Amino acid sequence: MALSRRINGNYPNFDLTLRRYARMMNSPVALSLPIDSDINALRLGMARGDDMAVGCVPVLHHLLGNDDKSLFSDDIIALIRGMLADVARQICMMADDFEGDQPPVAGDHLRIAAIVPQVMQVPGLLTHLHATALEWQISLRLQTGIGLDPVLSPLVQSLIASQDGAIGVSAMKLLAAQARFIQNQRHMRLPMSELPADLLHGLLAATRTVFQTEGSAAETSMRAQYDESVTRLGLLAQLISSMGAGQIAALQLTHAGTALFASALAAGYAPGPAGNHLTRDGALMAMMQRHSARLALTLRMAGVKMSAISENYHALGHEAIFLEHVAALSPERAKQMLSETAQAKLGAE
Repeated sequence: MALSRRINGNYPNFDLTLRRYARMMNSPVALSLPIDSDINALRLGMARGDDMAVGCVPVLHHLLGNDDKSLFSDDIIALIRGMLADVARQICMMADDFEGDQPPVAGDHLRIAAIVPQVMQVPGLLTHLHATALEWQISLRLQTGIGLDPVLSPLVQSLIASQDGAIGVSAMKLLAAQARFIQNQRHMRLPMSELPADLLHGLLAATRTVFQTEGSAAETSMRAQYDESVTRLGLLAQLISSMGAGQIAALQLTHAGTALFASALAAGYAPGPAGNHLTRDGALMAMMQRHSARLALTLRMAGVKMSAISENYHALGHEAIFLEHVAALSPERAKQMLSETAQAKLGAE
């Protein structure tokens, strides 16, 4: 009861959000409303996906604060918990460096656990951890299902052998970064130096708040050494950009692998009005069944053939309920629909 009161204090509409989210997660995939046209079917599909996304962060706050795992799989929640604890451990080490004490030992669970709630409050961090866990889950599923190597996909292999030396070097760097990512995920670790710049800044600011310091030698060193372009996500973005028109090859999941596919999906999203933007975290969310309408439209907008879109659906295990509607649209119409949806979402906010 105390937990419920605390959650409702921070999120006044949490109970309503949780019930609404549970209904969406447990409802059948088939649309319950009559479909008058391809356009209406796709709009409804995107709206349902967006409604689910709105409830993700407060639900994650709830699940990570207690043992209720009914809305997310145990492995996803366990991985998020593990990454949070790892980040908190790194923050403890930074604080100890400032205080001149020894780094926390592995058994210092109480101190680490006390920092986790503060880490959870960093804007955007839970969303990123959730997307990271989803990326790992999808990669494992593809490795088990079709034998797709999560480190060396066919596309990465061909890029390493590229006649363009710069692309080959970038692909080799990505190979090493992806291998580290897989190893870290297996041990539920998340190096702060691999975070996007805005999240790293938020964590460092939280560290100062928690320990009431002006900064530490470790923080100063991390800021001086940090280079977003050499992080795994930075290398992925650079490699996609260097491919030019050839980046459409990265929009074939079984050829590119999860990491490059997600980055290519975000990079290829239609530029336009404010809000019409798909982050890489959002791209990973779009790879889930509930967002399959947005995935199909984004791929269609990028000029991906319907046969290839169908192959992506099959690889992800999605039901092809939106494919016939998307097939009736041109890439220009798909782009317009995505833009309209973004504007409608901004207006609602």
